[in-house]
Amino acid sequence: MLAEELSCKPADLTQALELSLGAVKDQRGYINFNAKCSDATESWQILSLNRNVPGGSMYLNRGIKERLRNERLRKAVESNNVPRYREWMRFTKPRGPEQIVYGDKVICVRNHRRAPYVYRTKTNGEKEFVANGEIGLVTGQMQYGKKTPYYTNIEFSGRSDRNFSFRRSDFSEDGQPYIELAYAITVHKAQGSEFGSVILVLPAYSRLISREMLYTALTRQKKRIWILHQGPFDRFLALRQYVFSDIAARFTNLLRVSKPQPPRAPVGIPEKLKGAQRKFLEEKLIHRTIRGEMVSTAGAWTAKSTAIGGSRKSASTAAMVSVSSQKQIRKVA
Repeated sequence: MLAEELSCKPADLTQALELSLGAVKDQRGYINFNAKCSDATESWQILSLNRNVPGGSMYLNRGIKERLRNERLRKAVESNNVPRYREWMRFTKPRGPEQIVYGDKVICVRNHRRAPYVYRTKTNGEKEFVANGEIGLVTGQMQYGKKTPYYTNIEFSGRSDRNFSFRRSDFSEDGQPYIELAYAITVHKAQGSEFGSVILVLPAYSRLISREMLYTALTRQKKRIWILHQGPFDRFLALRQYVFSDIAARFTNLLRVSKPQPPRAPVGIPEKLKGAQRKFLEEKLIHRTIRGEMVSTAGAWTAKSTAIGGSRKSASTAAMVSVSSQKQIRKVA
C-alpha cells in the first residue's frame, strides 16, 4: 500500500520513504535530511483509531521502523561503537524506547517551551512554544570526527527555518517523553491537521469508533485517502446514521434527571451493529449562537427570544452546511 502511494517498487520503498519525507540525494548517492526538509513531512500520513492494540499507531510505527528504518538504526548504533581515536561519521545514539534516529518522522506529545536554533542567524533564539501534535523530522545531529553528537535535532513542519535540540532525558522511558514516532498517529492526534494523502486503518471492532471519529479521519486528506478495513465495509457505512453519534449521546441537561431512551435503529444496518447505537436525550440541549446567545431546543433547532438588559433580542437559528468535494477516495479490502 505504501509503495503504491509513493509510486515505487517494494524493493525501493526504503529510499522512496526517505525521499517522500524531504530527504535529498547528493552526487555520491547519499541520502541526507538537510535544513528545510520538514516541509514534506505532511505529504502523507497513516491514521489509526487506536494506539496500544494490534493495528494501532504504536504497532504500525514499530513495523515501519523494523522493515524500512533498520538500516538507519544500524548505522547509528555502529557509529557509536567505533573507537574514539578514529575519525568517523557519527550519529546521535538512538533515543527512547522507540529508538528514534536520524531521519525519523516524529511528533511532539507534550506542550512546552524550548529555544530554537535559527539557521539564518546561526544563533539560539528566544524560547518558543512547541505544541502537542506538531509533526517534524529528525535532522541531526551527525558529524564527522572522534566525538559522538549529544543532541537530537528536530525540525517541525511550518518551522523550516529553525530546529530544536532535545537531550537524552527528553526521551525518557521512565516518564512521559516529549517526542514519539509519527509514521502512524491516532485520529485524535490528527485533529486540526491536514495531509496530502491519508492511509486510514479501520479495525473490525473498536470502542472508539463513531460517526464523528470517521468524519474526522476522512477529512484529514487534501488529495487522496486509502481505507484499510477489517471485515465487511458495510459495517462502517452504517456508522453514518445518527444513532451512532457520540455528540448526540452527551447529556447537557443539568436541571432535571435525564431519562435516555435508545433511538430506533434505521432499517438495513448490519445485524452485528444492532443494539450498539448510542443512547441520548435530545430535549433541553443548550447551544450557543454565532452572536454568543444561549438557546435551548425541544427536539429540533429553534429560535428563542432572550431578554438582555431589559430589551428582547431574537436569537438566530442554527444551520448545518454540508460541503462536498472532489477528493479521491480509495477503499481496500
